[in-house]
Amino acid sequence: MTIKTHPDDIIRRLKAEAGDSFTVATVDAFTYLGLAVEKIQETQAESNIIAKAPRAQRPYFVIIECGAVREGEQVSYLKLGQIRGNSPKYVARYGGDFLSFYKVIVGRPTFSEDAKKLAPPDVALISADNLARLLKHHKQFYFSEDELEQIFAVPGEVTGQKVDSLIDPFLKKLRLYALIYMSLLFEPTSKPHERKRDWTSIQQLTGAVEKIGWFLNVRNITERDVVYAVRDIANPFLKLVEMANDDKVRLASIPLEVFVGRMQDRGKIFCKILMDFQKKALSQRSRAAKK
Repeated sequence: MTIKTHPDDIIRRLKAEAGDSFTVATVDAFTYLGLAVEKIQETQAESNIIAKAPRAQRPYFVIIECGAVREGEQVSYLKLGQIRGNSPKYVARYGGDFLSFYKVIVGRPTFSEDAKKLAPPDVALISADNLARLLKHHKQFYFSEDELEQIFAVPGEVTGQKVDSLIDPFLKKLRLYALIYMSLLFEPTSKPHERKRDWTSIQQLTGAVEKIGWFLNVRNITERDVVYAVRDIANPFLKLVEMANDDKVRLASIPLEVFVGRMQDRGKIFCKILMDFQKKALSQRSRAAKK
């Protein structure tokens, strides 16, 4: 199922709606995340939503209970008994097609201390704010069902820090792309058109990336990291670099802004990382020249 609703509209509804409208906003949120979502016909004894992840390495489904209370109040621990009581019927219904399942409560504005204490080891608590945070990150990085599983499998409260941790591998890649780009310029703070045109070996490139990375406090870069990153940005769609015989590389002739545009939201983040790195390198060089 696809959804055309803009994530900003879903986020607005997650933070404002109540009752069945809050459930519908949650349906739209999980659909936007790329899961196959089924809204259960509302009865008091049922949980609200089933979200399926058939494309994960180990396909799973998520049982979701929704609860939005008034500002100043908290979602109580009573939701835990409801979702735990309902889970066996859904395991019986869907367990033949999926290898595992998770129980998730989406609540607004916050969860009570009792709810947070009693949720482990089998229920994840996601506030509307942190679900909104997940949607914003997904808009930029397009998480897979396997990556999203890390959130649904949390025992207890899903913190903003946990949600943010999903983007760490993506940011690491973007930093590496920026270091590779800088290493293939005449010098790291060059303008985009001042690029080397000779082929550079992967081994030489790795050395240059490590050197600039050390200078900018980006450590633990391996040749394997560089090889994978070069293959990423050498693909025909992005084409920031060109490869020859799998062991030689140089910057492609396309303008940097074309690459940034092709990366869409990630391109904007890449551009900011690159500018920050170049600014820091220039500052470090100026400081060293004054000594």
